[in-house]
Amino acid sequence: EAADLPSGRPIVTAGLVDLGGCAWGERPARLGRRTWDRPVVDVGALSGRAAAWVERTGVPKLVVASQTSVLEVAVDEHGAWIPGVPLVAVLAPPARLWPLAAALASPAVSAWLLARAAGTALAPQALKASAPLLRQVPLPTDPIAWDEGTAAFRAGDLDGFAAAMGRAYGVDASVARWWETRAKRVWSRAEGPR
Repeated sequence: EAADLPSGRPIVTAGLVDLGGCAWGERPARLGRRTWDRPVVDVGALSGRAAAWVERTGVPKLVVASQTSVLEVAVDEHGAWIPGVPLVAVLAPPARLWPLAAALASPAVSAWLLARAAGTALAPQALKASAPLLRQVPLPTDPIAWDEGTAAFRAGDLDGFAAAMGRAYGVDASVARWWETRAKRVWSRAEGPR
């Protein structure tokens, strides 16, 4: 717990990643068959592959839940979080983090992912994201709408985000409606993505 090890780095689990935010310290996490309020890792005590993973991902990044109803993405602007298994860490230049998060979190990408990975997750209605599949995600074709979608994502505006990213990808409004029914359950409830 962070209270016992104030110098520890936060470890984020799949259950803490929401669409647009991370609930570390706001709701409990399950790790090693235990429940933690604010789980941290003593980085100095790590060695081998675990130490290498923490070093490689100790930079600004996106953290993506690997099995979810829509692609859930949180932005770690400061590189403070340690992504726990089975989260996917997406490394990118800091200036590209929010635009890439908006693209990955968009209705069009959830629909795209569903078409490629339907039935591969543990739950029948869940999407399964992997690093190789995320590397294949097409980027939006309308840069102005993409900028608007990124701003809405950062502001926590679900409707504005879905509409702008629909325009950015040039998809029908029905994709956003399908996505919103799923996304409302996992959208970050804070004043905006964290």
